[in-house]
Amino acid sequence: SSSRSAPYFILVFFFSFPFQVRTCSSREGTGFDEIWNVMSEFLAASENEGHLDRRRSNQRVSWMWKMVEEELFSRLTRAPQVRDIVHDMERQVLQDRLLPHHGAEQILDAYERHS
Repeated sequence: SSSRSAPYFILVFFFSFPFQVRTCSSREGTGFDEIWNVMSEFLAASENEGHLDRRRSNQRVSWMWKMVEEELFSRLTRAPQVRDIVHDMERQVLQDRLLPHHGAEQILDAYERHS
């Protein structure tokens, strides 16, 4: 189905790639070429199927939203109108006098009122 996410397809690909077990020994200096070859085959197959490009694309989108989240948090905590109520909201939540989502709503409302 086209509604499945890229991580689902990557997982399917990982499990459909032939499972291979190789051994190596640093003491004897053996097996490293074989392991490298298996890893290279897996990487090439991943690239050919477009799995790595999709994963990278998803990572870029996640990174974008993480940056938005961090910037919004930074703006909220620097805003004077929010700073005045943040400590009060934290205290009330810590003392179980206020539910976390109510505290968040009040902080966001204060930010929006003065933005």
